[in-house]
Amino acid sequence: MQCCNKILSYKEDVLLAHELETVQLIKSQLSKSMTFVGDEKIAEFPPARSDDMTFSEKKAFSVNSNEELVSNNDSYIAFLYYVLVDVEISAMEICSHQILKNKNMPREFTLDFAKQIWDEARHAQYIYQLFIEKGGDLKSQSYTNNVIARYMQSNSLLESLVIQQILQEGNAVEINLSLIKELTILNRLPEANAFYNINNDEAYHVKIGNKWIGYLMEANEIQEEELLELMLNAADKIDIPLFGKGGWDSDIRAQVGFPSWFI
Repeated sequence: MQCCNKILSYKEDVLLAHELETVQLIKSQLSKSMTFVGDEKIAEFPPARSDDMTFSEKKAFSVNSNEELVSNNDSYIAFLYYVLVDVEISAMEICSHQILKNKNMPREFTLDFAKQIWDEARHAQYIYQLFIEKGGDLKSQSYTNNVIARYMQSNSLLESLVIQQILQEGNAVEINLSLIKELTILNRLPEANAFYNINNDEAYHVKIGNKWIGYLMEANEIQEEELLELMLNAADKIDIPLFGKGGWDSDIRAQVGFPSWFI
């Protein structure tokens, strides 16, 4: 802000008209991103669900493969509802909670998770439209809240990043590629392309997770062996294998920010 004010004080002696306009825009945006000052209250978590929605401890669909999933319309509709509520909407709520709960983190942390919230909102909008197109009825489906339940088992920011960004989203990236392949085989190309774009976003979210895990490791002088032990314990806690459940692709893992010692 001080630099912008200094530049603007010189005006046309230094900058051209369009350059002045750019600095004015930067100053305006900076003024909107000043440190938030408020009370320390955090929104109630887990978030409430509508009374019209039905809770179930088990998923409403059970299939042995993605090939079986996409070929059975009833299972596919139940899967879409699961993705809508238990994955995309839950991820938005978790990221919001992370931002509000960790105000001591750098502002870039908030920006990264705000980006993820925006991505998950777009995904939810598309999944909802696809759910309706396929004949889905919101009142006939059930949610599990298992993604939120797993997140709530974390005891620290570091562990929550491992659970949400690595174990859940990280393992989903390779599984989604199998889903995309089956949709492509059936020539359902608009769906395949949409899930491909969604998966690219999810891969970026894994990269965000790895980025801030690295930050916390450095800030707290955590060694690789300590992190690996934490990851293994978290994997046992939420019953998701650390090294993937949909295949392992080292190239993909490297692209989404996993450190070389893990790959």
